[in-house]
Amino acid sequence: MNVPAPTVALIGNLNMDLILRGVGGLPVWGQERIGSGHLLAPAGQAGYSALALAALGVSVRLVGQIGDDSWGALIREALARAGVDLCAVETLAGERTGITVAIVRPDGERAFVSDFAALHRFDEGVLRRCAKRLRGWPIVAFCGLNALPGLPLPPVGELFREARAGGARTVLDTGWDPGGWNPDTLDDLRALLAETTIFIPNMDEAAAITGSTEPAEAARRLAALGPELVVVKLGSQGSLALGAGRVIRQEAV
Repeated sequence: MNVPAPTVALIGNLNMDLILRGVGGLPVWGQERIGSGHLLAPAGQAGYSALALAALGVSVRLVGQIGDDSWGALIREALARAGVDLCAVETLAGERTGITVAIVRPDGERAFVSDFAALHRFDEGVLRRCAKRLRGWPIVAFCGLNALPGLPLPPVGELFREARAGGARTVLDTGWDPGGWNPDTLDDLRALLAETTIFIPNMDEAAAITGSTEPAEAARRLAALGPELVVVKLGSQGSLALGAGRVIRQEAV
């Protein structure tokens, strides 16, 4: 029997990624390091998630902003080719599309440097404009929240609260906080997690939020804040999920 794919309203960061692989260590100022490969790819954390969901046959409506440059056009083209609904993706006149440089060690660990560019313009007004286009969607997901420096967390909590009141499930993937997870940010994030159905941090993020470096314990502390399901991404070690009191470990593919 064919089961209809769930539909996902996905909100978040759209940018280009320049990925430099096989870099043995970060350079000091004035010096250079050599990598073993590189890739320039669209389309940021939210964009990647949209592309992956579309490849799985899931209907996706994307909310985001890009600049009116060649990189913005490339991101829009890649997403449209995959079948992603782009009616809520805004092209900002006179703005540059953001870029992240990812430096990847041979063991897969990464470090990032970003120019958010147009992503600075993503604010509470964007959420208000797109809210009517998200009503009725059974899943509302937010990816790359910390790559949107102009958007405070409380309005995201309000959006999630309204979505859940309408019967939707909410999904959150914050990304790393360039501001260093200060106490005010953590307070706002805890309030947001109370409106989150599924939370999917990586281990570094989970440790920064909970203070625990042990995946199962970090997941328990996060689940205590409200999410029904917590999935901690563990890189080469796969992932750990905690839901309904059950812990599941999944090896990396």
